[in-house]
Amino acid sequence: MKSPGSAIVERLEVHVVPVSAKTTWLFLELRLSNGVHGWGEVTDFGNETAIATEVGLIEAALLENAVGDLAGAFRLMEGRQASQARRVVRSGLEQAWLDADARCAGVPLARYLGGFHRQAVPVYANINRGIAASRSPEDFAAQARLAVADGYRAIKIAPFDGFHWRRNADRTLTDKGILRIAAVREAIGPDVELFVDCHSRLDPAAAIAVLHAVAPSQPYWLEDVLGNEFGLNERRAIRHCAHRRGIRIAGGEEIGDLADFLAFIEGATTDVVLPDLRLTGVRTGMTICEVAASRGQVVSLHNPVGPVLDGVSRHVAAALADFFILERPVRESPLWEELRSGATGLVDGSAAFEAAPGLGFDLKAGSLPESPASETFGQVLSFRGMPGAGPDA
Repeated sequence: MKSPGSAIVERLEVHVVPVSAKTTWLFLELRLSNGVHGWGEVTDFGNETAIATEVGLIEAALLENAVGDLAGAFRLMEGRQASQARRVVRSGLEQAWLDADARCAGVPLARYLGGFHRQAVPVYANINRGIAASRSPEDFAAQARLAVADGYRAIKIAPFDGFHWRRNADRTLTDKGILRIAAVREAIGPDVELFVDCHSRLDPAAAIAVLHAVAPSQPYWLEDVLGNEFGLNERRAIRHCAHRRGIRIAGGEEIGDLADFLAFIEGATTDVVLPDLRLTGVRTGMTICEVAASRGQVVSLHNPVGPVLDGVSRHVAAALADFFILERPVRESPLWEELRSGATGLVDGSAAFEAAPGLGFDLKAGSLPESPASETFGQVLSFRGMPGAGPDA
């Protein structure tokens, strides 16, 4: 066991890992002068160049000021109008530093965050980025079956990505989405939960039509239903319409801090809150989840990126008294498991914990399939504003 007390930052490095034509993972590696390291994730689709620039600036400031604790690092990064890139890097640095401190203490990260409320975390499979380009109902169904065979007991899909209420309001595209939902429900059977992410593409009229059409498929929730242009009255009406059909409304991935969350929860537009630790940070994210649970919300975490954030999110979920289920993107690339050492599998739809301190696993940094920014960022930028698998063919 090593003491973090006298250690200062020796290096902060971003690793750029191309995954597919749609995805590039960005991992943050922190190395301290006592030889201990920690990992964070700063993946932010379409924002890679800004992320890499922020990491370089922050590393220079940390080295110049011989920073030896997370509070000192945060003081260097303070700003009234921080960009999303800086917020993501700030969270990644917090993740990596907490990982390093937990490794120094010789305990799992969840114990360092307060202790385990559960020894395995329920997870659901987000299959969107593994869907074939044709995006047929059969493609969705096939990926869902594979995820269930892998041990997942809940599936999430984004079936409406080709539709947008303002840019491409062709109702045949929502009809295609409804067929995909029905196909996935038939493929997974009645005992596997189904979550539907609308990616904020619907207007109220389309949302009501979708809610009516998908009710027989019994989705547990519809996520981010309406475009950001619509207000509280429209959102409350959609929630009421969903409740009449036994469906919940989920949202909250864009929450950044407690002020954002309090405004969000006062709107009374959701049943499920799923903050993203890349935007909230670890400790603020935990506070948001705790307050959300006290306000009667179902608590999840938005976790659509790579294996490091997955590890951090699992430990956060284990340290929360009230937690429902964690998102996990699956079957886009075998790199997910190949990059991790000591990773554990699923048991009855839940992810257990590795025995080692900190995150419990290491990335194989020496063998990361890294690429220069010029070779990878352009691919991701072409998908900006088009989450999931992209538009309908």
